[in-house]
Amino acid sequence: MEDMLWSFFLEHGWKLTLLALSGIPFLGILKRAHLFDGIQNNTKRKAIFEGISSAFSILVSLIYLLVVDRFEFGKFAILFVGILMLNQTAYALFENLGIRDVVNKGLDIVWDFVKRLVTKESDNDNTDKNTTNDDENIDIIDDLPKDDK
Repeated sequence: MEDMLWSFFLEHGWKLTLLALSGIPFLGILKRAHLFDGIQNNTKRKAIFEGISSAFSILVSLIYLLVVDRFEFGKFAILFVGILMLNQTAYALFENLGIRDVVNKGLDIVWDFVKRLVTKESDNDNTDKNTTNDDENIDIIDDLPKDDK
């Protein structure tokens, strides 16, 4: 894997390598959003994941070649296959080495922290609204400059 990653990096640079590997978090976001929970058949789910990965690789290849203004079908095919293979290999390592579990645990911690912050903010807003004194509001209005008309 590291030879494949390194040779891809040396040939295409860090920008394209990051683009190629960005398919993994993209698919992870889709999974985390529970977009595939309705599909009970694992074979169909895997096929959909492969299709999304392939479509993402095609899109990244097209965008890259159009941006660098070197679009040729031969280069596109080679780049597409390279990105797809790199993405599939990195994803297999991500799944099988337990990296996914570590990332999911970290995301759960971050998500719980954000939910607590939002809930705390919401509770503070409700508390502030319930303890507002009408006399304070009148004092603020009295302090406003008066129009001399």
